[in-house]
Amino acid sequence: MNTSQHSYQMSISHQEFMRLLPVAIGERPYTKKGDTIYINETNQRTITIHLSEEGQHKIAMLCLPSTKVTFDFSGYEKEDEAAFLTYFHKRFQRGGG
Repeated sequence: MNTSQHSYQMSISHQEFMRLLPVAIGERPYTKKGDTIYINETNQRTITIHLSEEGQHKIAMLCLPSTKVTFDFSGYEKEDEAAFLTYFHKRFQRGGG
């Protein structure tokens, strides 16, 4: 069974992450226990998302929330992982300018 892990430092609070999660995972059903989210799909494929303790990233007078988000994939082909992560990241993108 294929397994892999991807980690990202995101400028987001846990509350905001959970608000955006359903759209970012394509409305897949999930369960949450503490700071861990479990997505169980068909064909013995699972994604486990772990949120680190919420921190802060300071830039001069600006203080942003910061959370390390780790994805554990089990049973996914590399192409499917990449497609999921692309979909996920596009839904969490924020514009600026």
